[in-house]
Formats: sequence, structure tokens, C-alpha cells
Amino acid sequence: MSDDLYGDLDTSTSALRRKEAADLQRKAEQEADALRVELAALQNANRELGRANQVLTTNLSQVFATAQNELQRKDKEIRRLREALEAHTSAGGARSAHGSSRADSRESHKSPTLTSQGRVSSSERHR
Repeated sequence: MSDDLYGDLDTSTSALRRKEAADLQRKAEQEADALRVELAALQNANRELGRANQVLTTNLSQVFATAQNELQRKDKEIRRLREALEAHTSAGGARSAHGSSRADSRESHKSPTLTSQGRVSSSERHR
């Protein structure tokens, strides 16, 4: 008689275990599905960030190359202007040694001034 009383106890605990196992399996599958979706989203985001990084790297390299070229161009222009100034200063110094001053030199290079009627002003005619 005691077998009849407790006989179905094993089946009820094993059924409970099977139900708990099925619930755990369902929950694990749902979590796995959610993780797969999250993984796919993160992989897409990673690809997009990789492309953006590549574009930014290319752009930055081009900006850097342009800046280097611009610096070289400006350095060349500065050298040219310094050489021109040096040549002008040397030439001006040579004139000073020959008796004419820079002011005289500048005065002789002035363009004639025209009046409103298109004539050379009287002070320019008497030079």
C-alpha cells in the first residue's frame, strides 16, 4: 500500500524536472536569439565605423599632404622675397655709395601725375 501512495511521486518529480528543463532550454534559446540579433547589430556598426575610419584616415592624410605642400610653397615664396629684398638692398646700398640717396632714387622712379583732364601736372613737366 505504501507503494501506491508514493508510487506516482517519482513521476511527478521527473515531470517537474522535465518541465523545468524545458523552461530553461526555452529561456536559453531566447537569450541566444537575442544575443545573435545583438551580435549582428554590433557587426554592422563595426563595419560602418571601419568604413568611416578609413574615410577619415584618407581625408586626414590628404589634408596633411596639402598642408606640407602649402608650407613648402610658402617657404619658397619667403626665400624668393628675402632674396629679392637682399638684392634690392644691395643695389640700393651701391647707389648710396655713388652719391645718390634712396630718396633720390625713389623720386626719380615716380610716375607722372595726370590731372582730371588727362594732362601731366605742371610740377611733373618741370623735372
